[in-house]
Amino acid sequence: MKKSIFTMLMLALFATSFVSCDKDEEEQQEELGNNSWVINGLTYKTGTLTPPSFSGNNFTATSTDNGGSVVGITFSAKPTTSKNYTVVLGTATPGADECRVTVLNTNDPKTFLSTGRAGDVVSVTVTGGKVAATATNVEMLYLVGSTENKTTISAKLSE
Repeated sequence: MKKSIFTMLMLALFATSFVSCDKDEEEQQEELGNNSWVINGLTYKTGTLTPPSFSGNNFTATSTDNGGSVVGITFSAKPTTSKNYTVVLGTATPGADECRVTVLNTNDPKTFLSTGRAGDVVSVTVTGGKVAATATNVEMLYLVGSTENKTTISAKLSE
């Protein structure tokens, strides 16, 4: 009897830990404010002086938080309609309805490139010619020495 109670308690603790991890991730996504991003456990925000902007087909945002970071989303052309864009490998040239995501953290320094994982998208909303882009848990690749590592980025950027 003692073994079954102990086993049930351990199972309950184990199940609770999974539920609470999911909730933390959801809360982090909800807390992610506009013009900010989270990558490799650090949050970056642009502030009001340097809002994200387009230069050609590149949508970029710069932050000085946590030592500095620049995030870029490259499209084949500046989006003019609201839709989801498929994320491709960070070294690829995006086609129509595609984009790539890159991040340079100046505090490490590390360069992060999107992996093009199946199902990764950037959701774009265009209102009055202004673009807002949201990425949720897009897989990113970075090198430490010659070892490949993966992480994810979540971002909300608006012109």
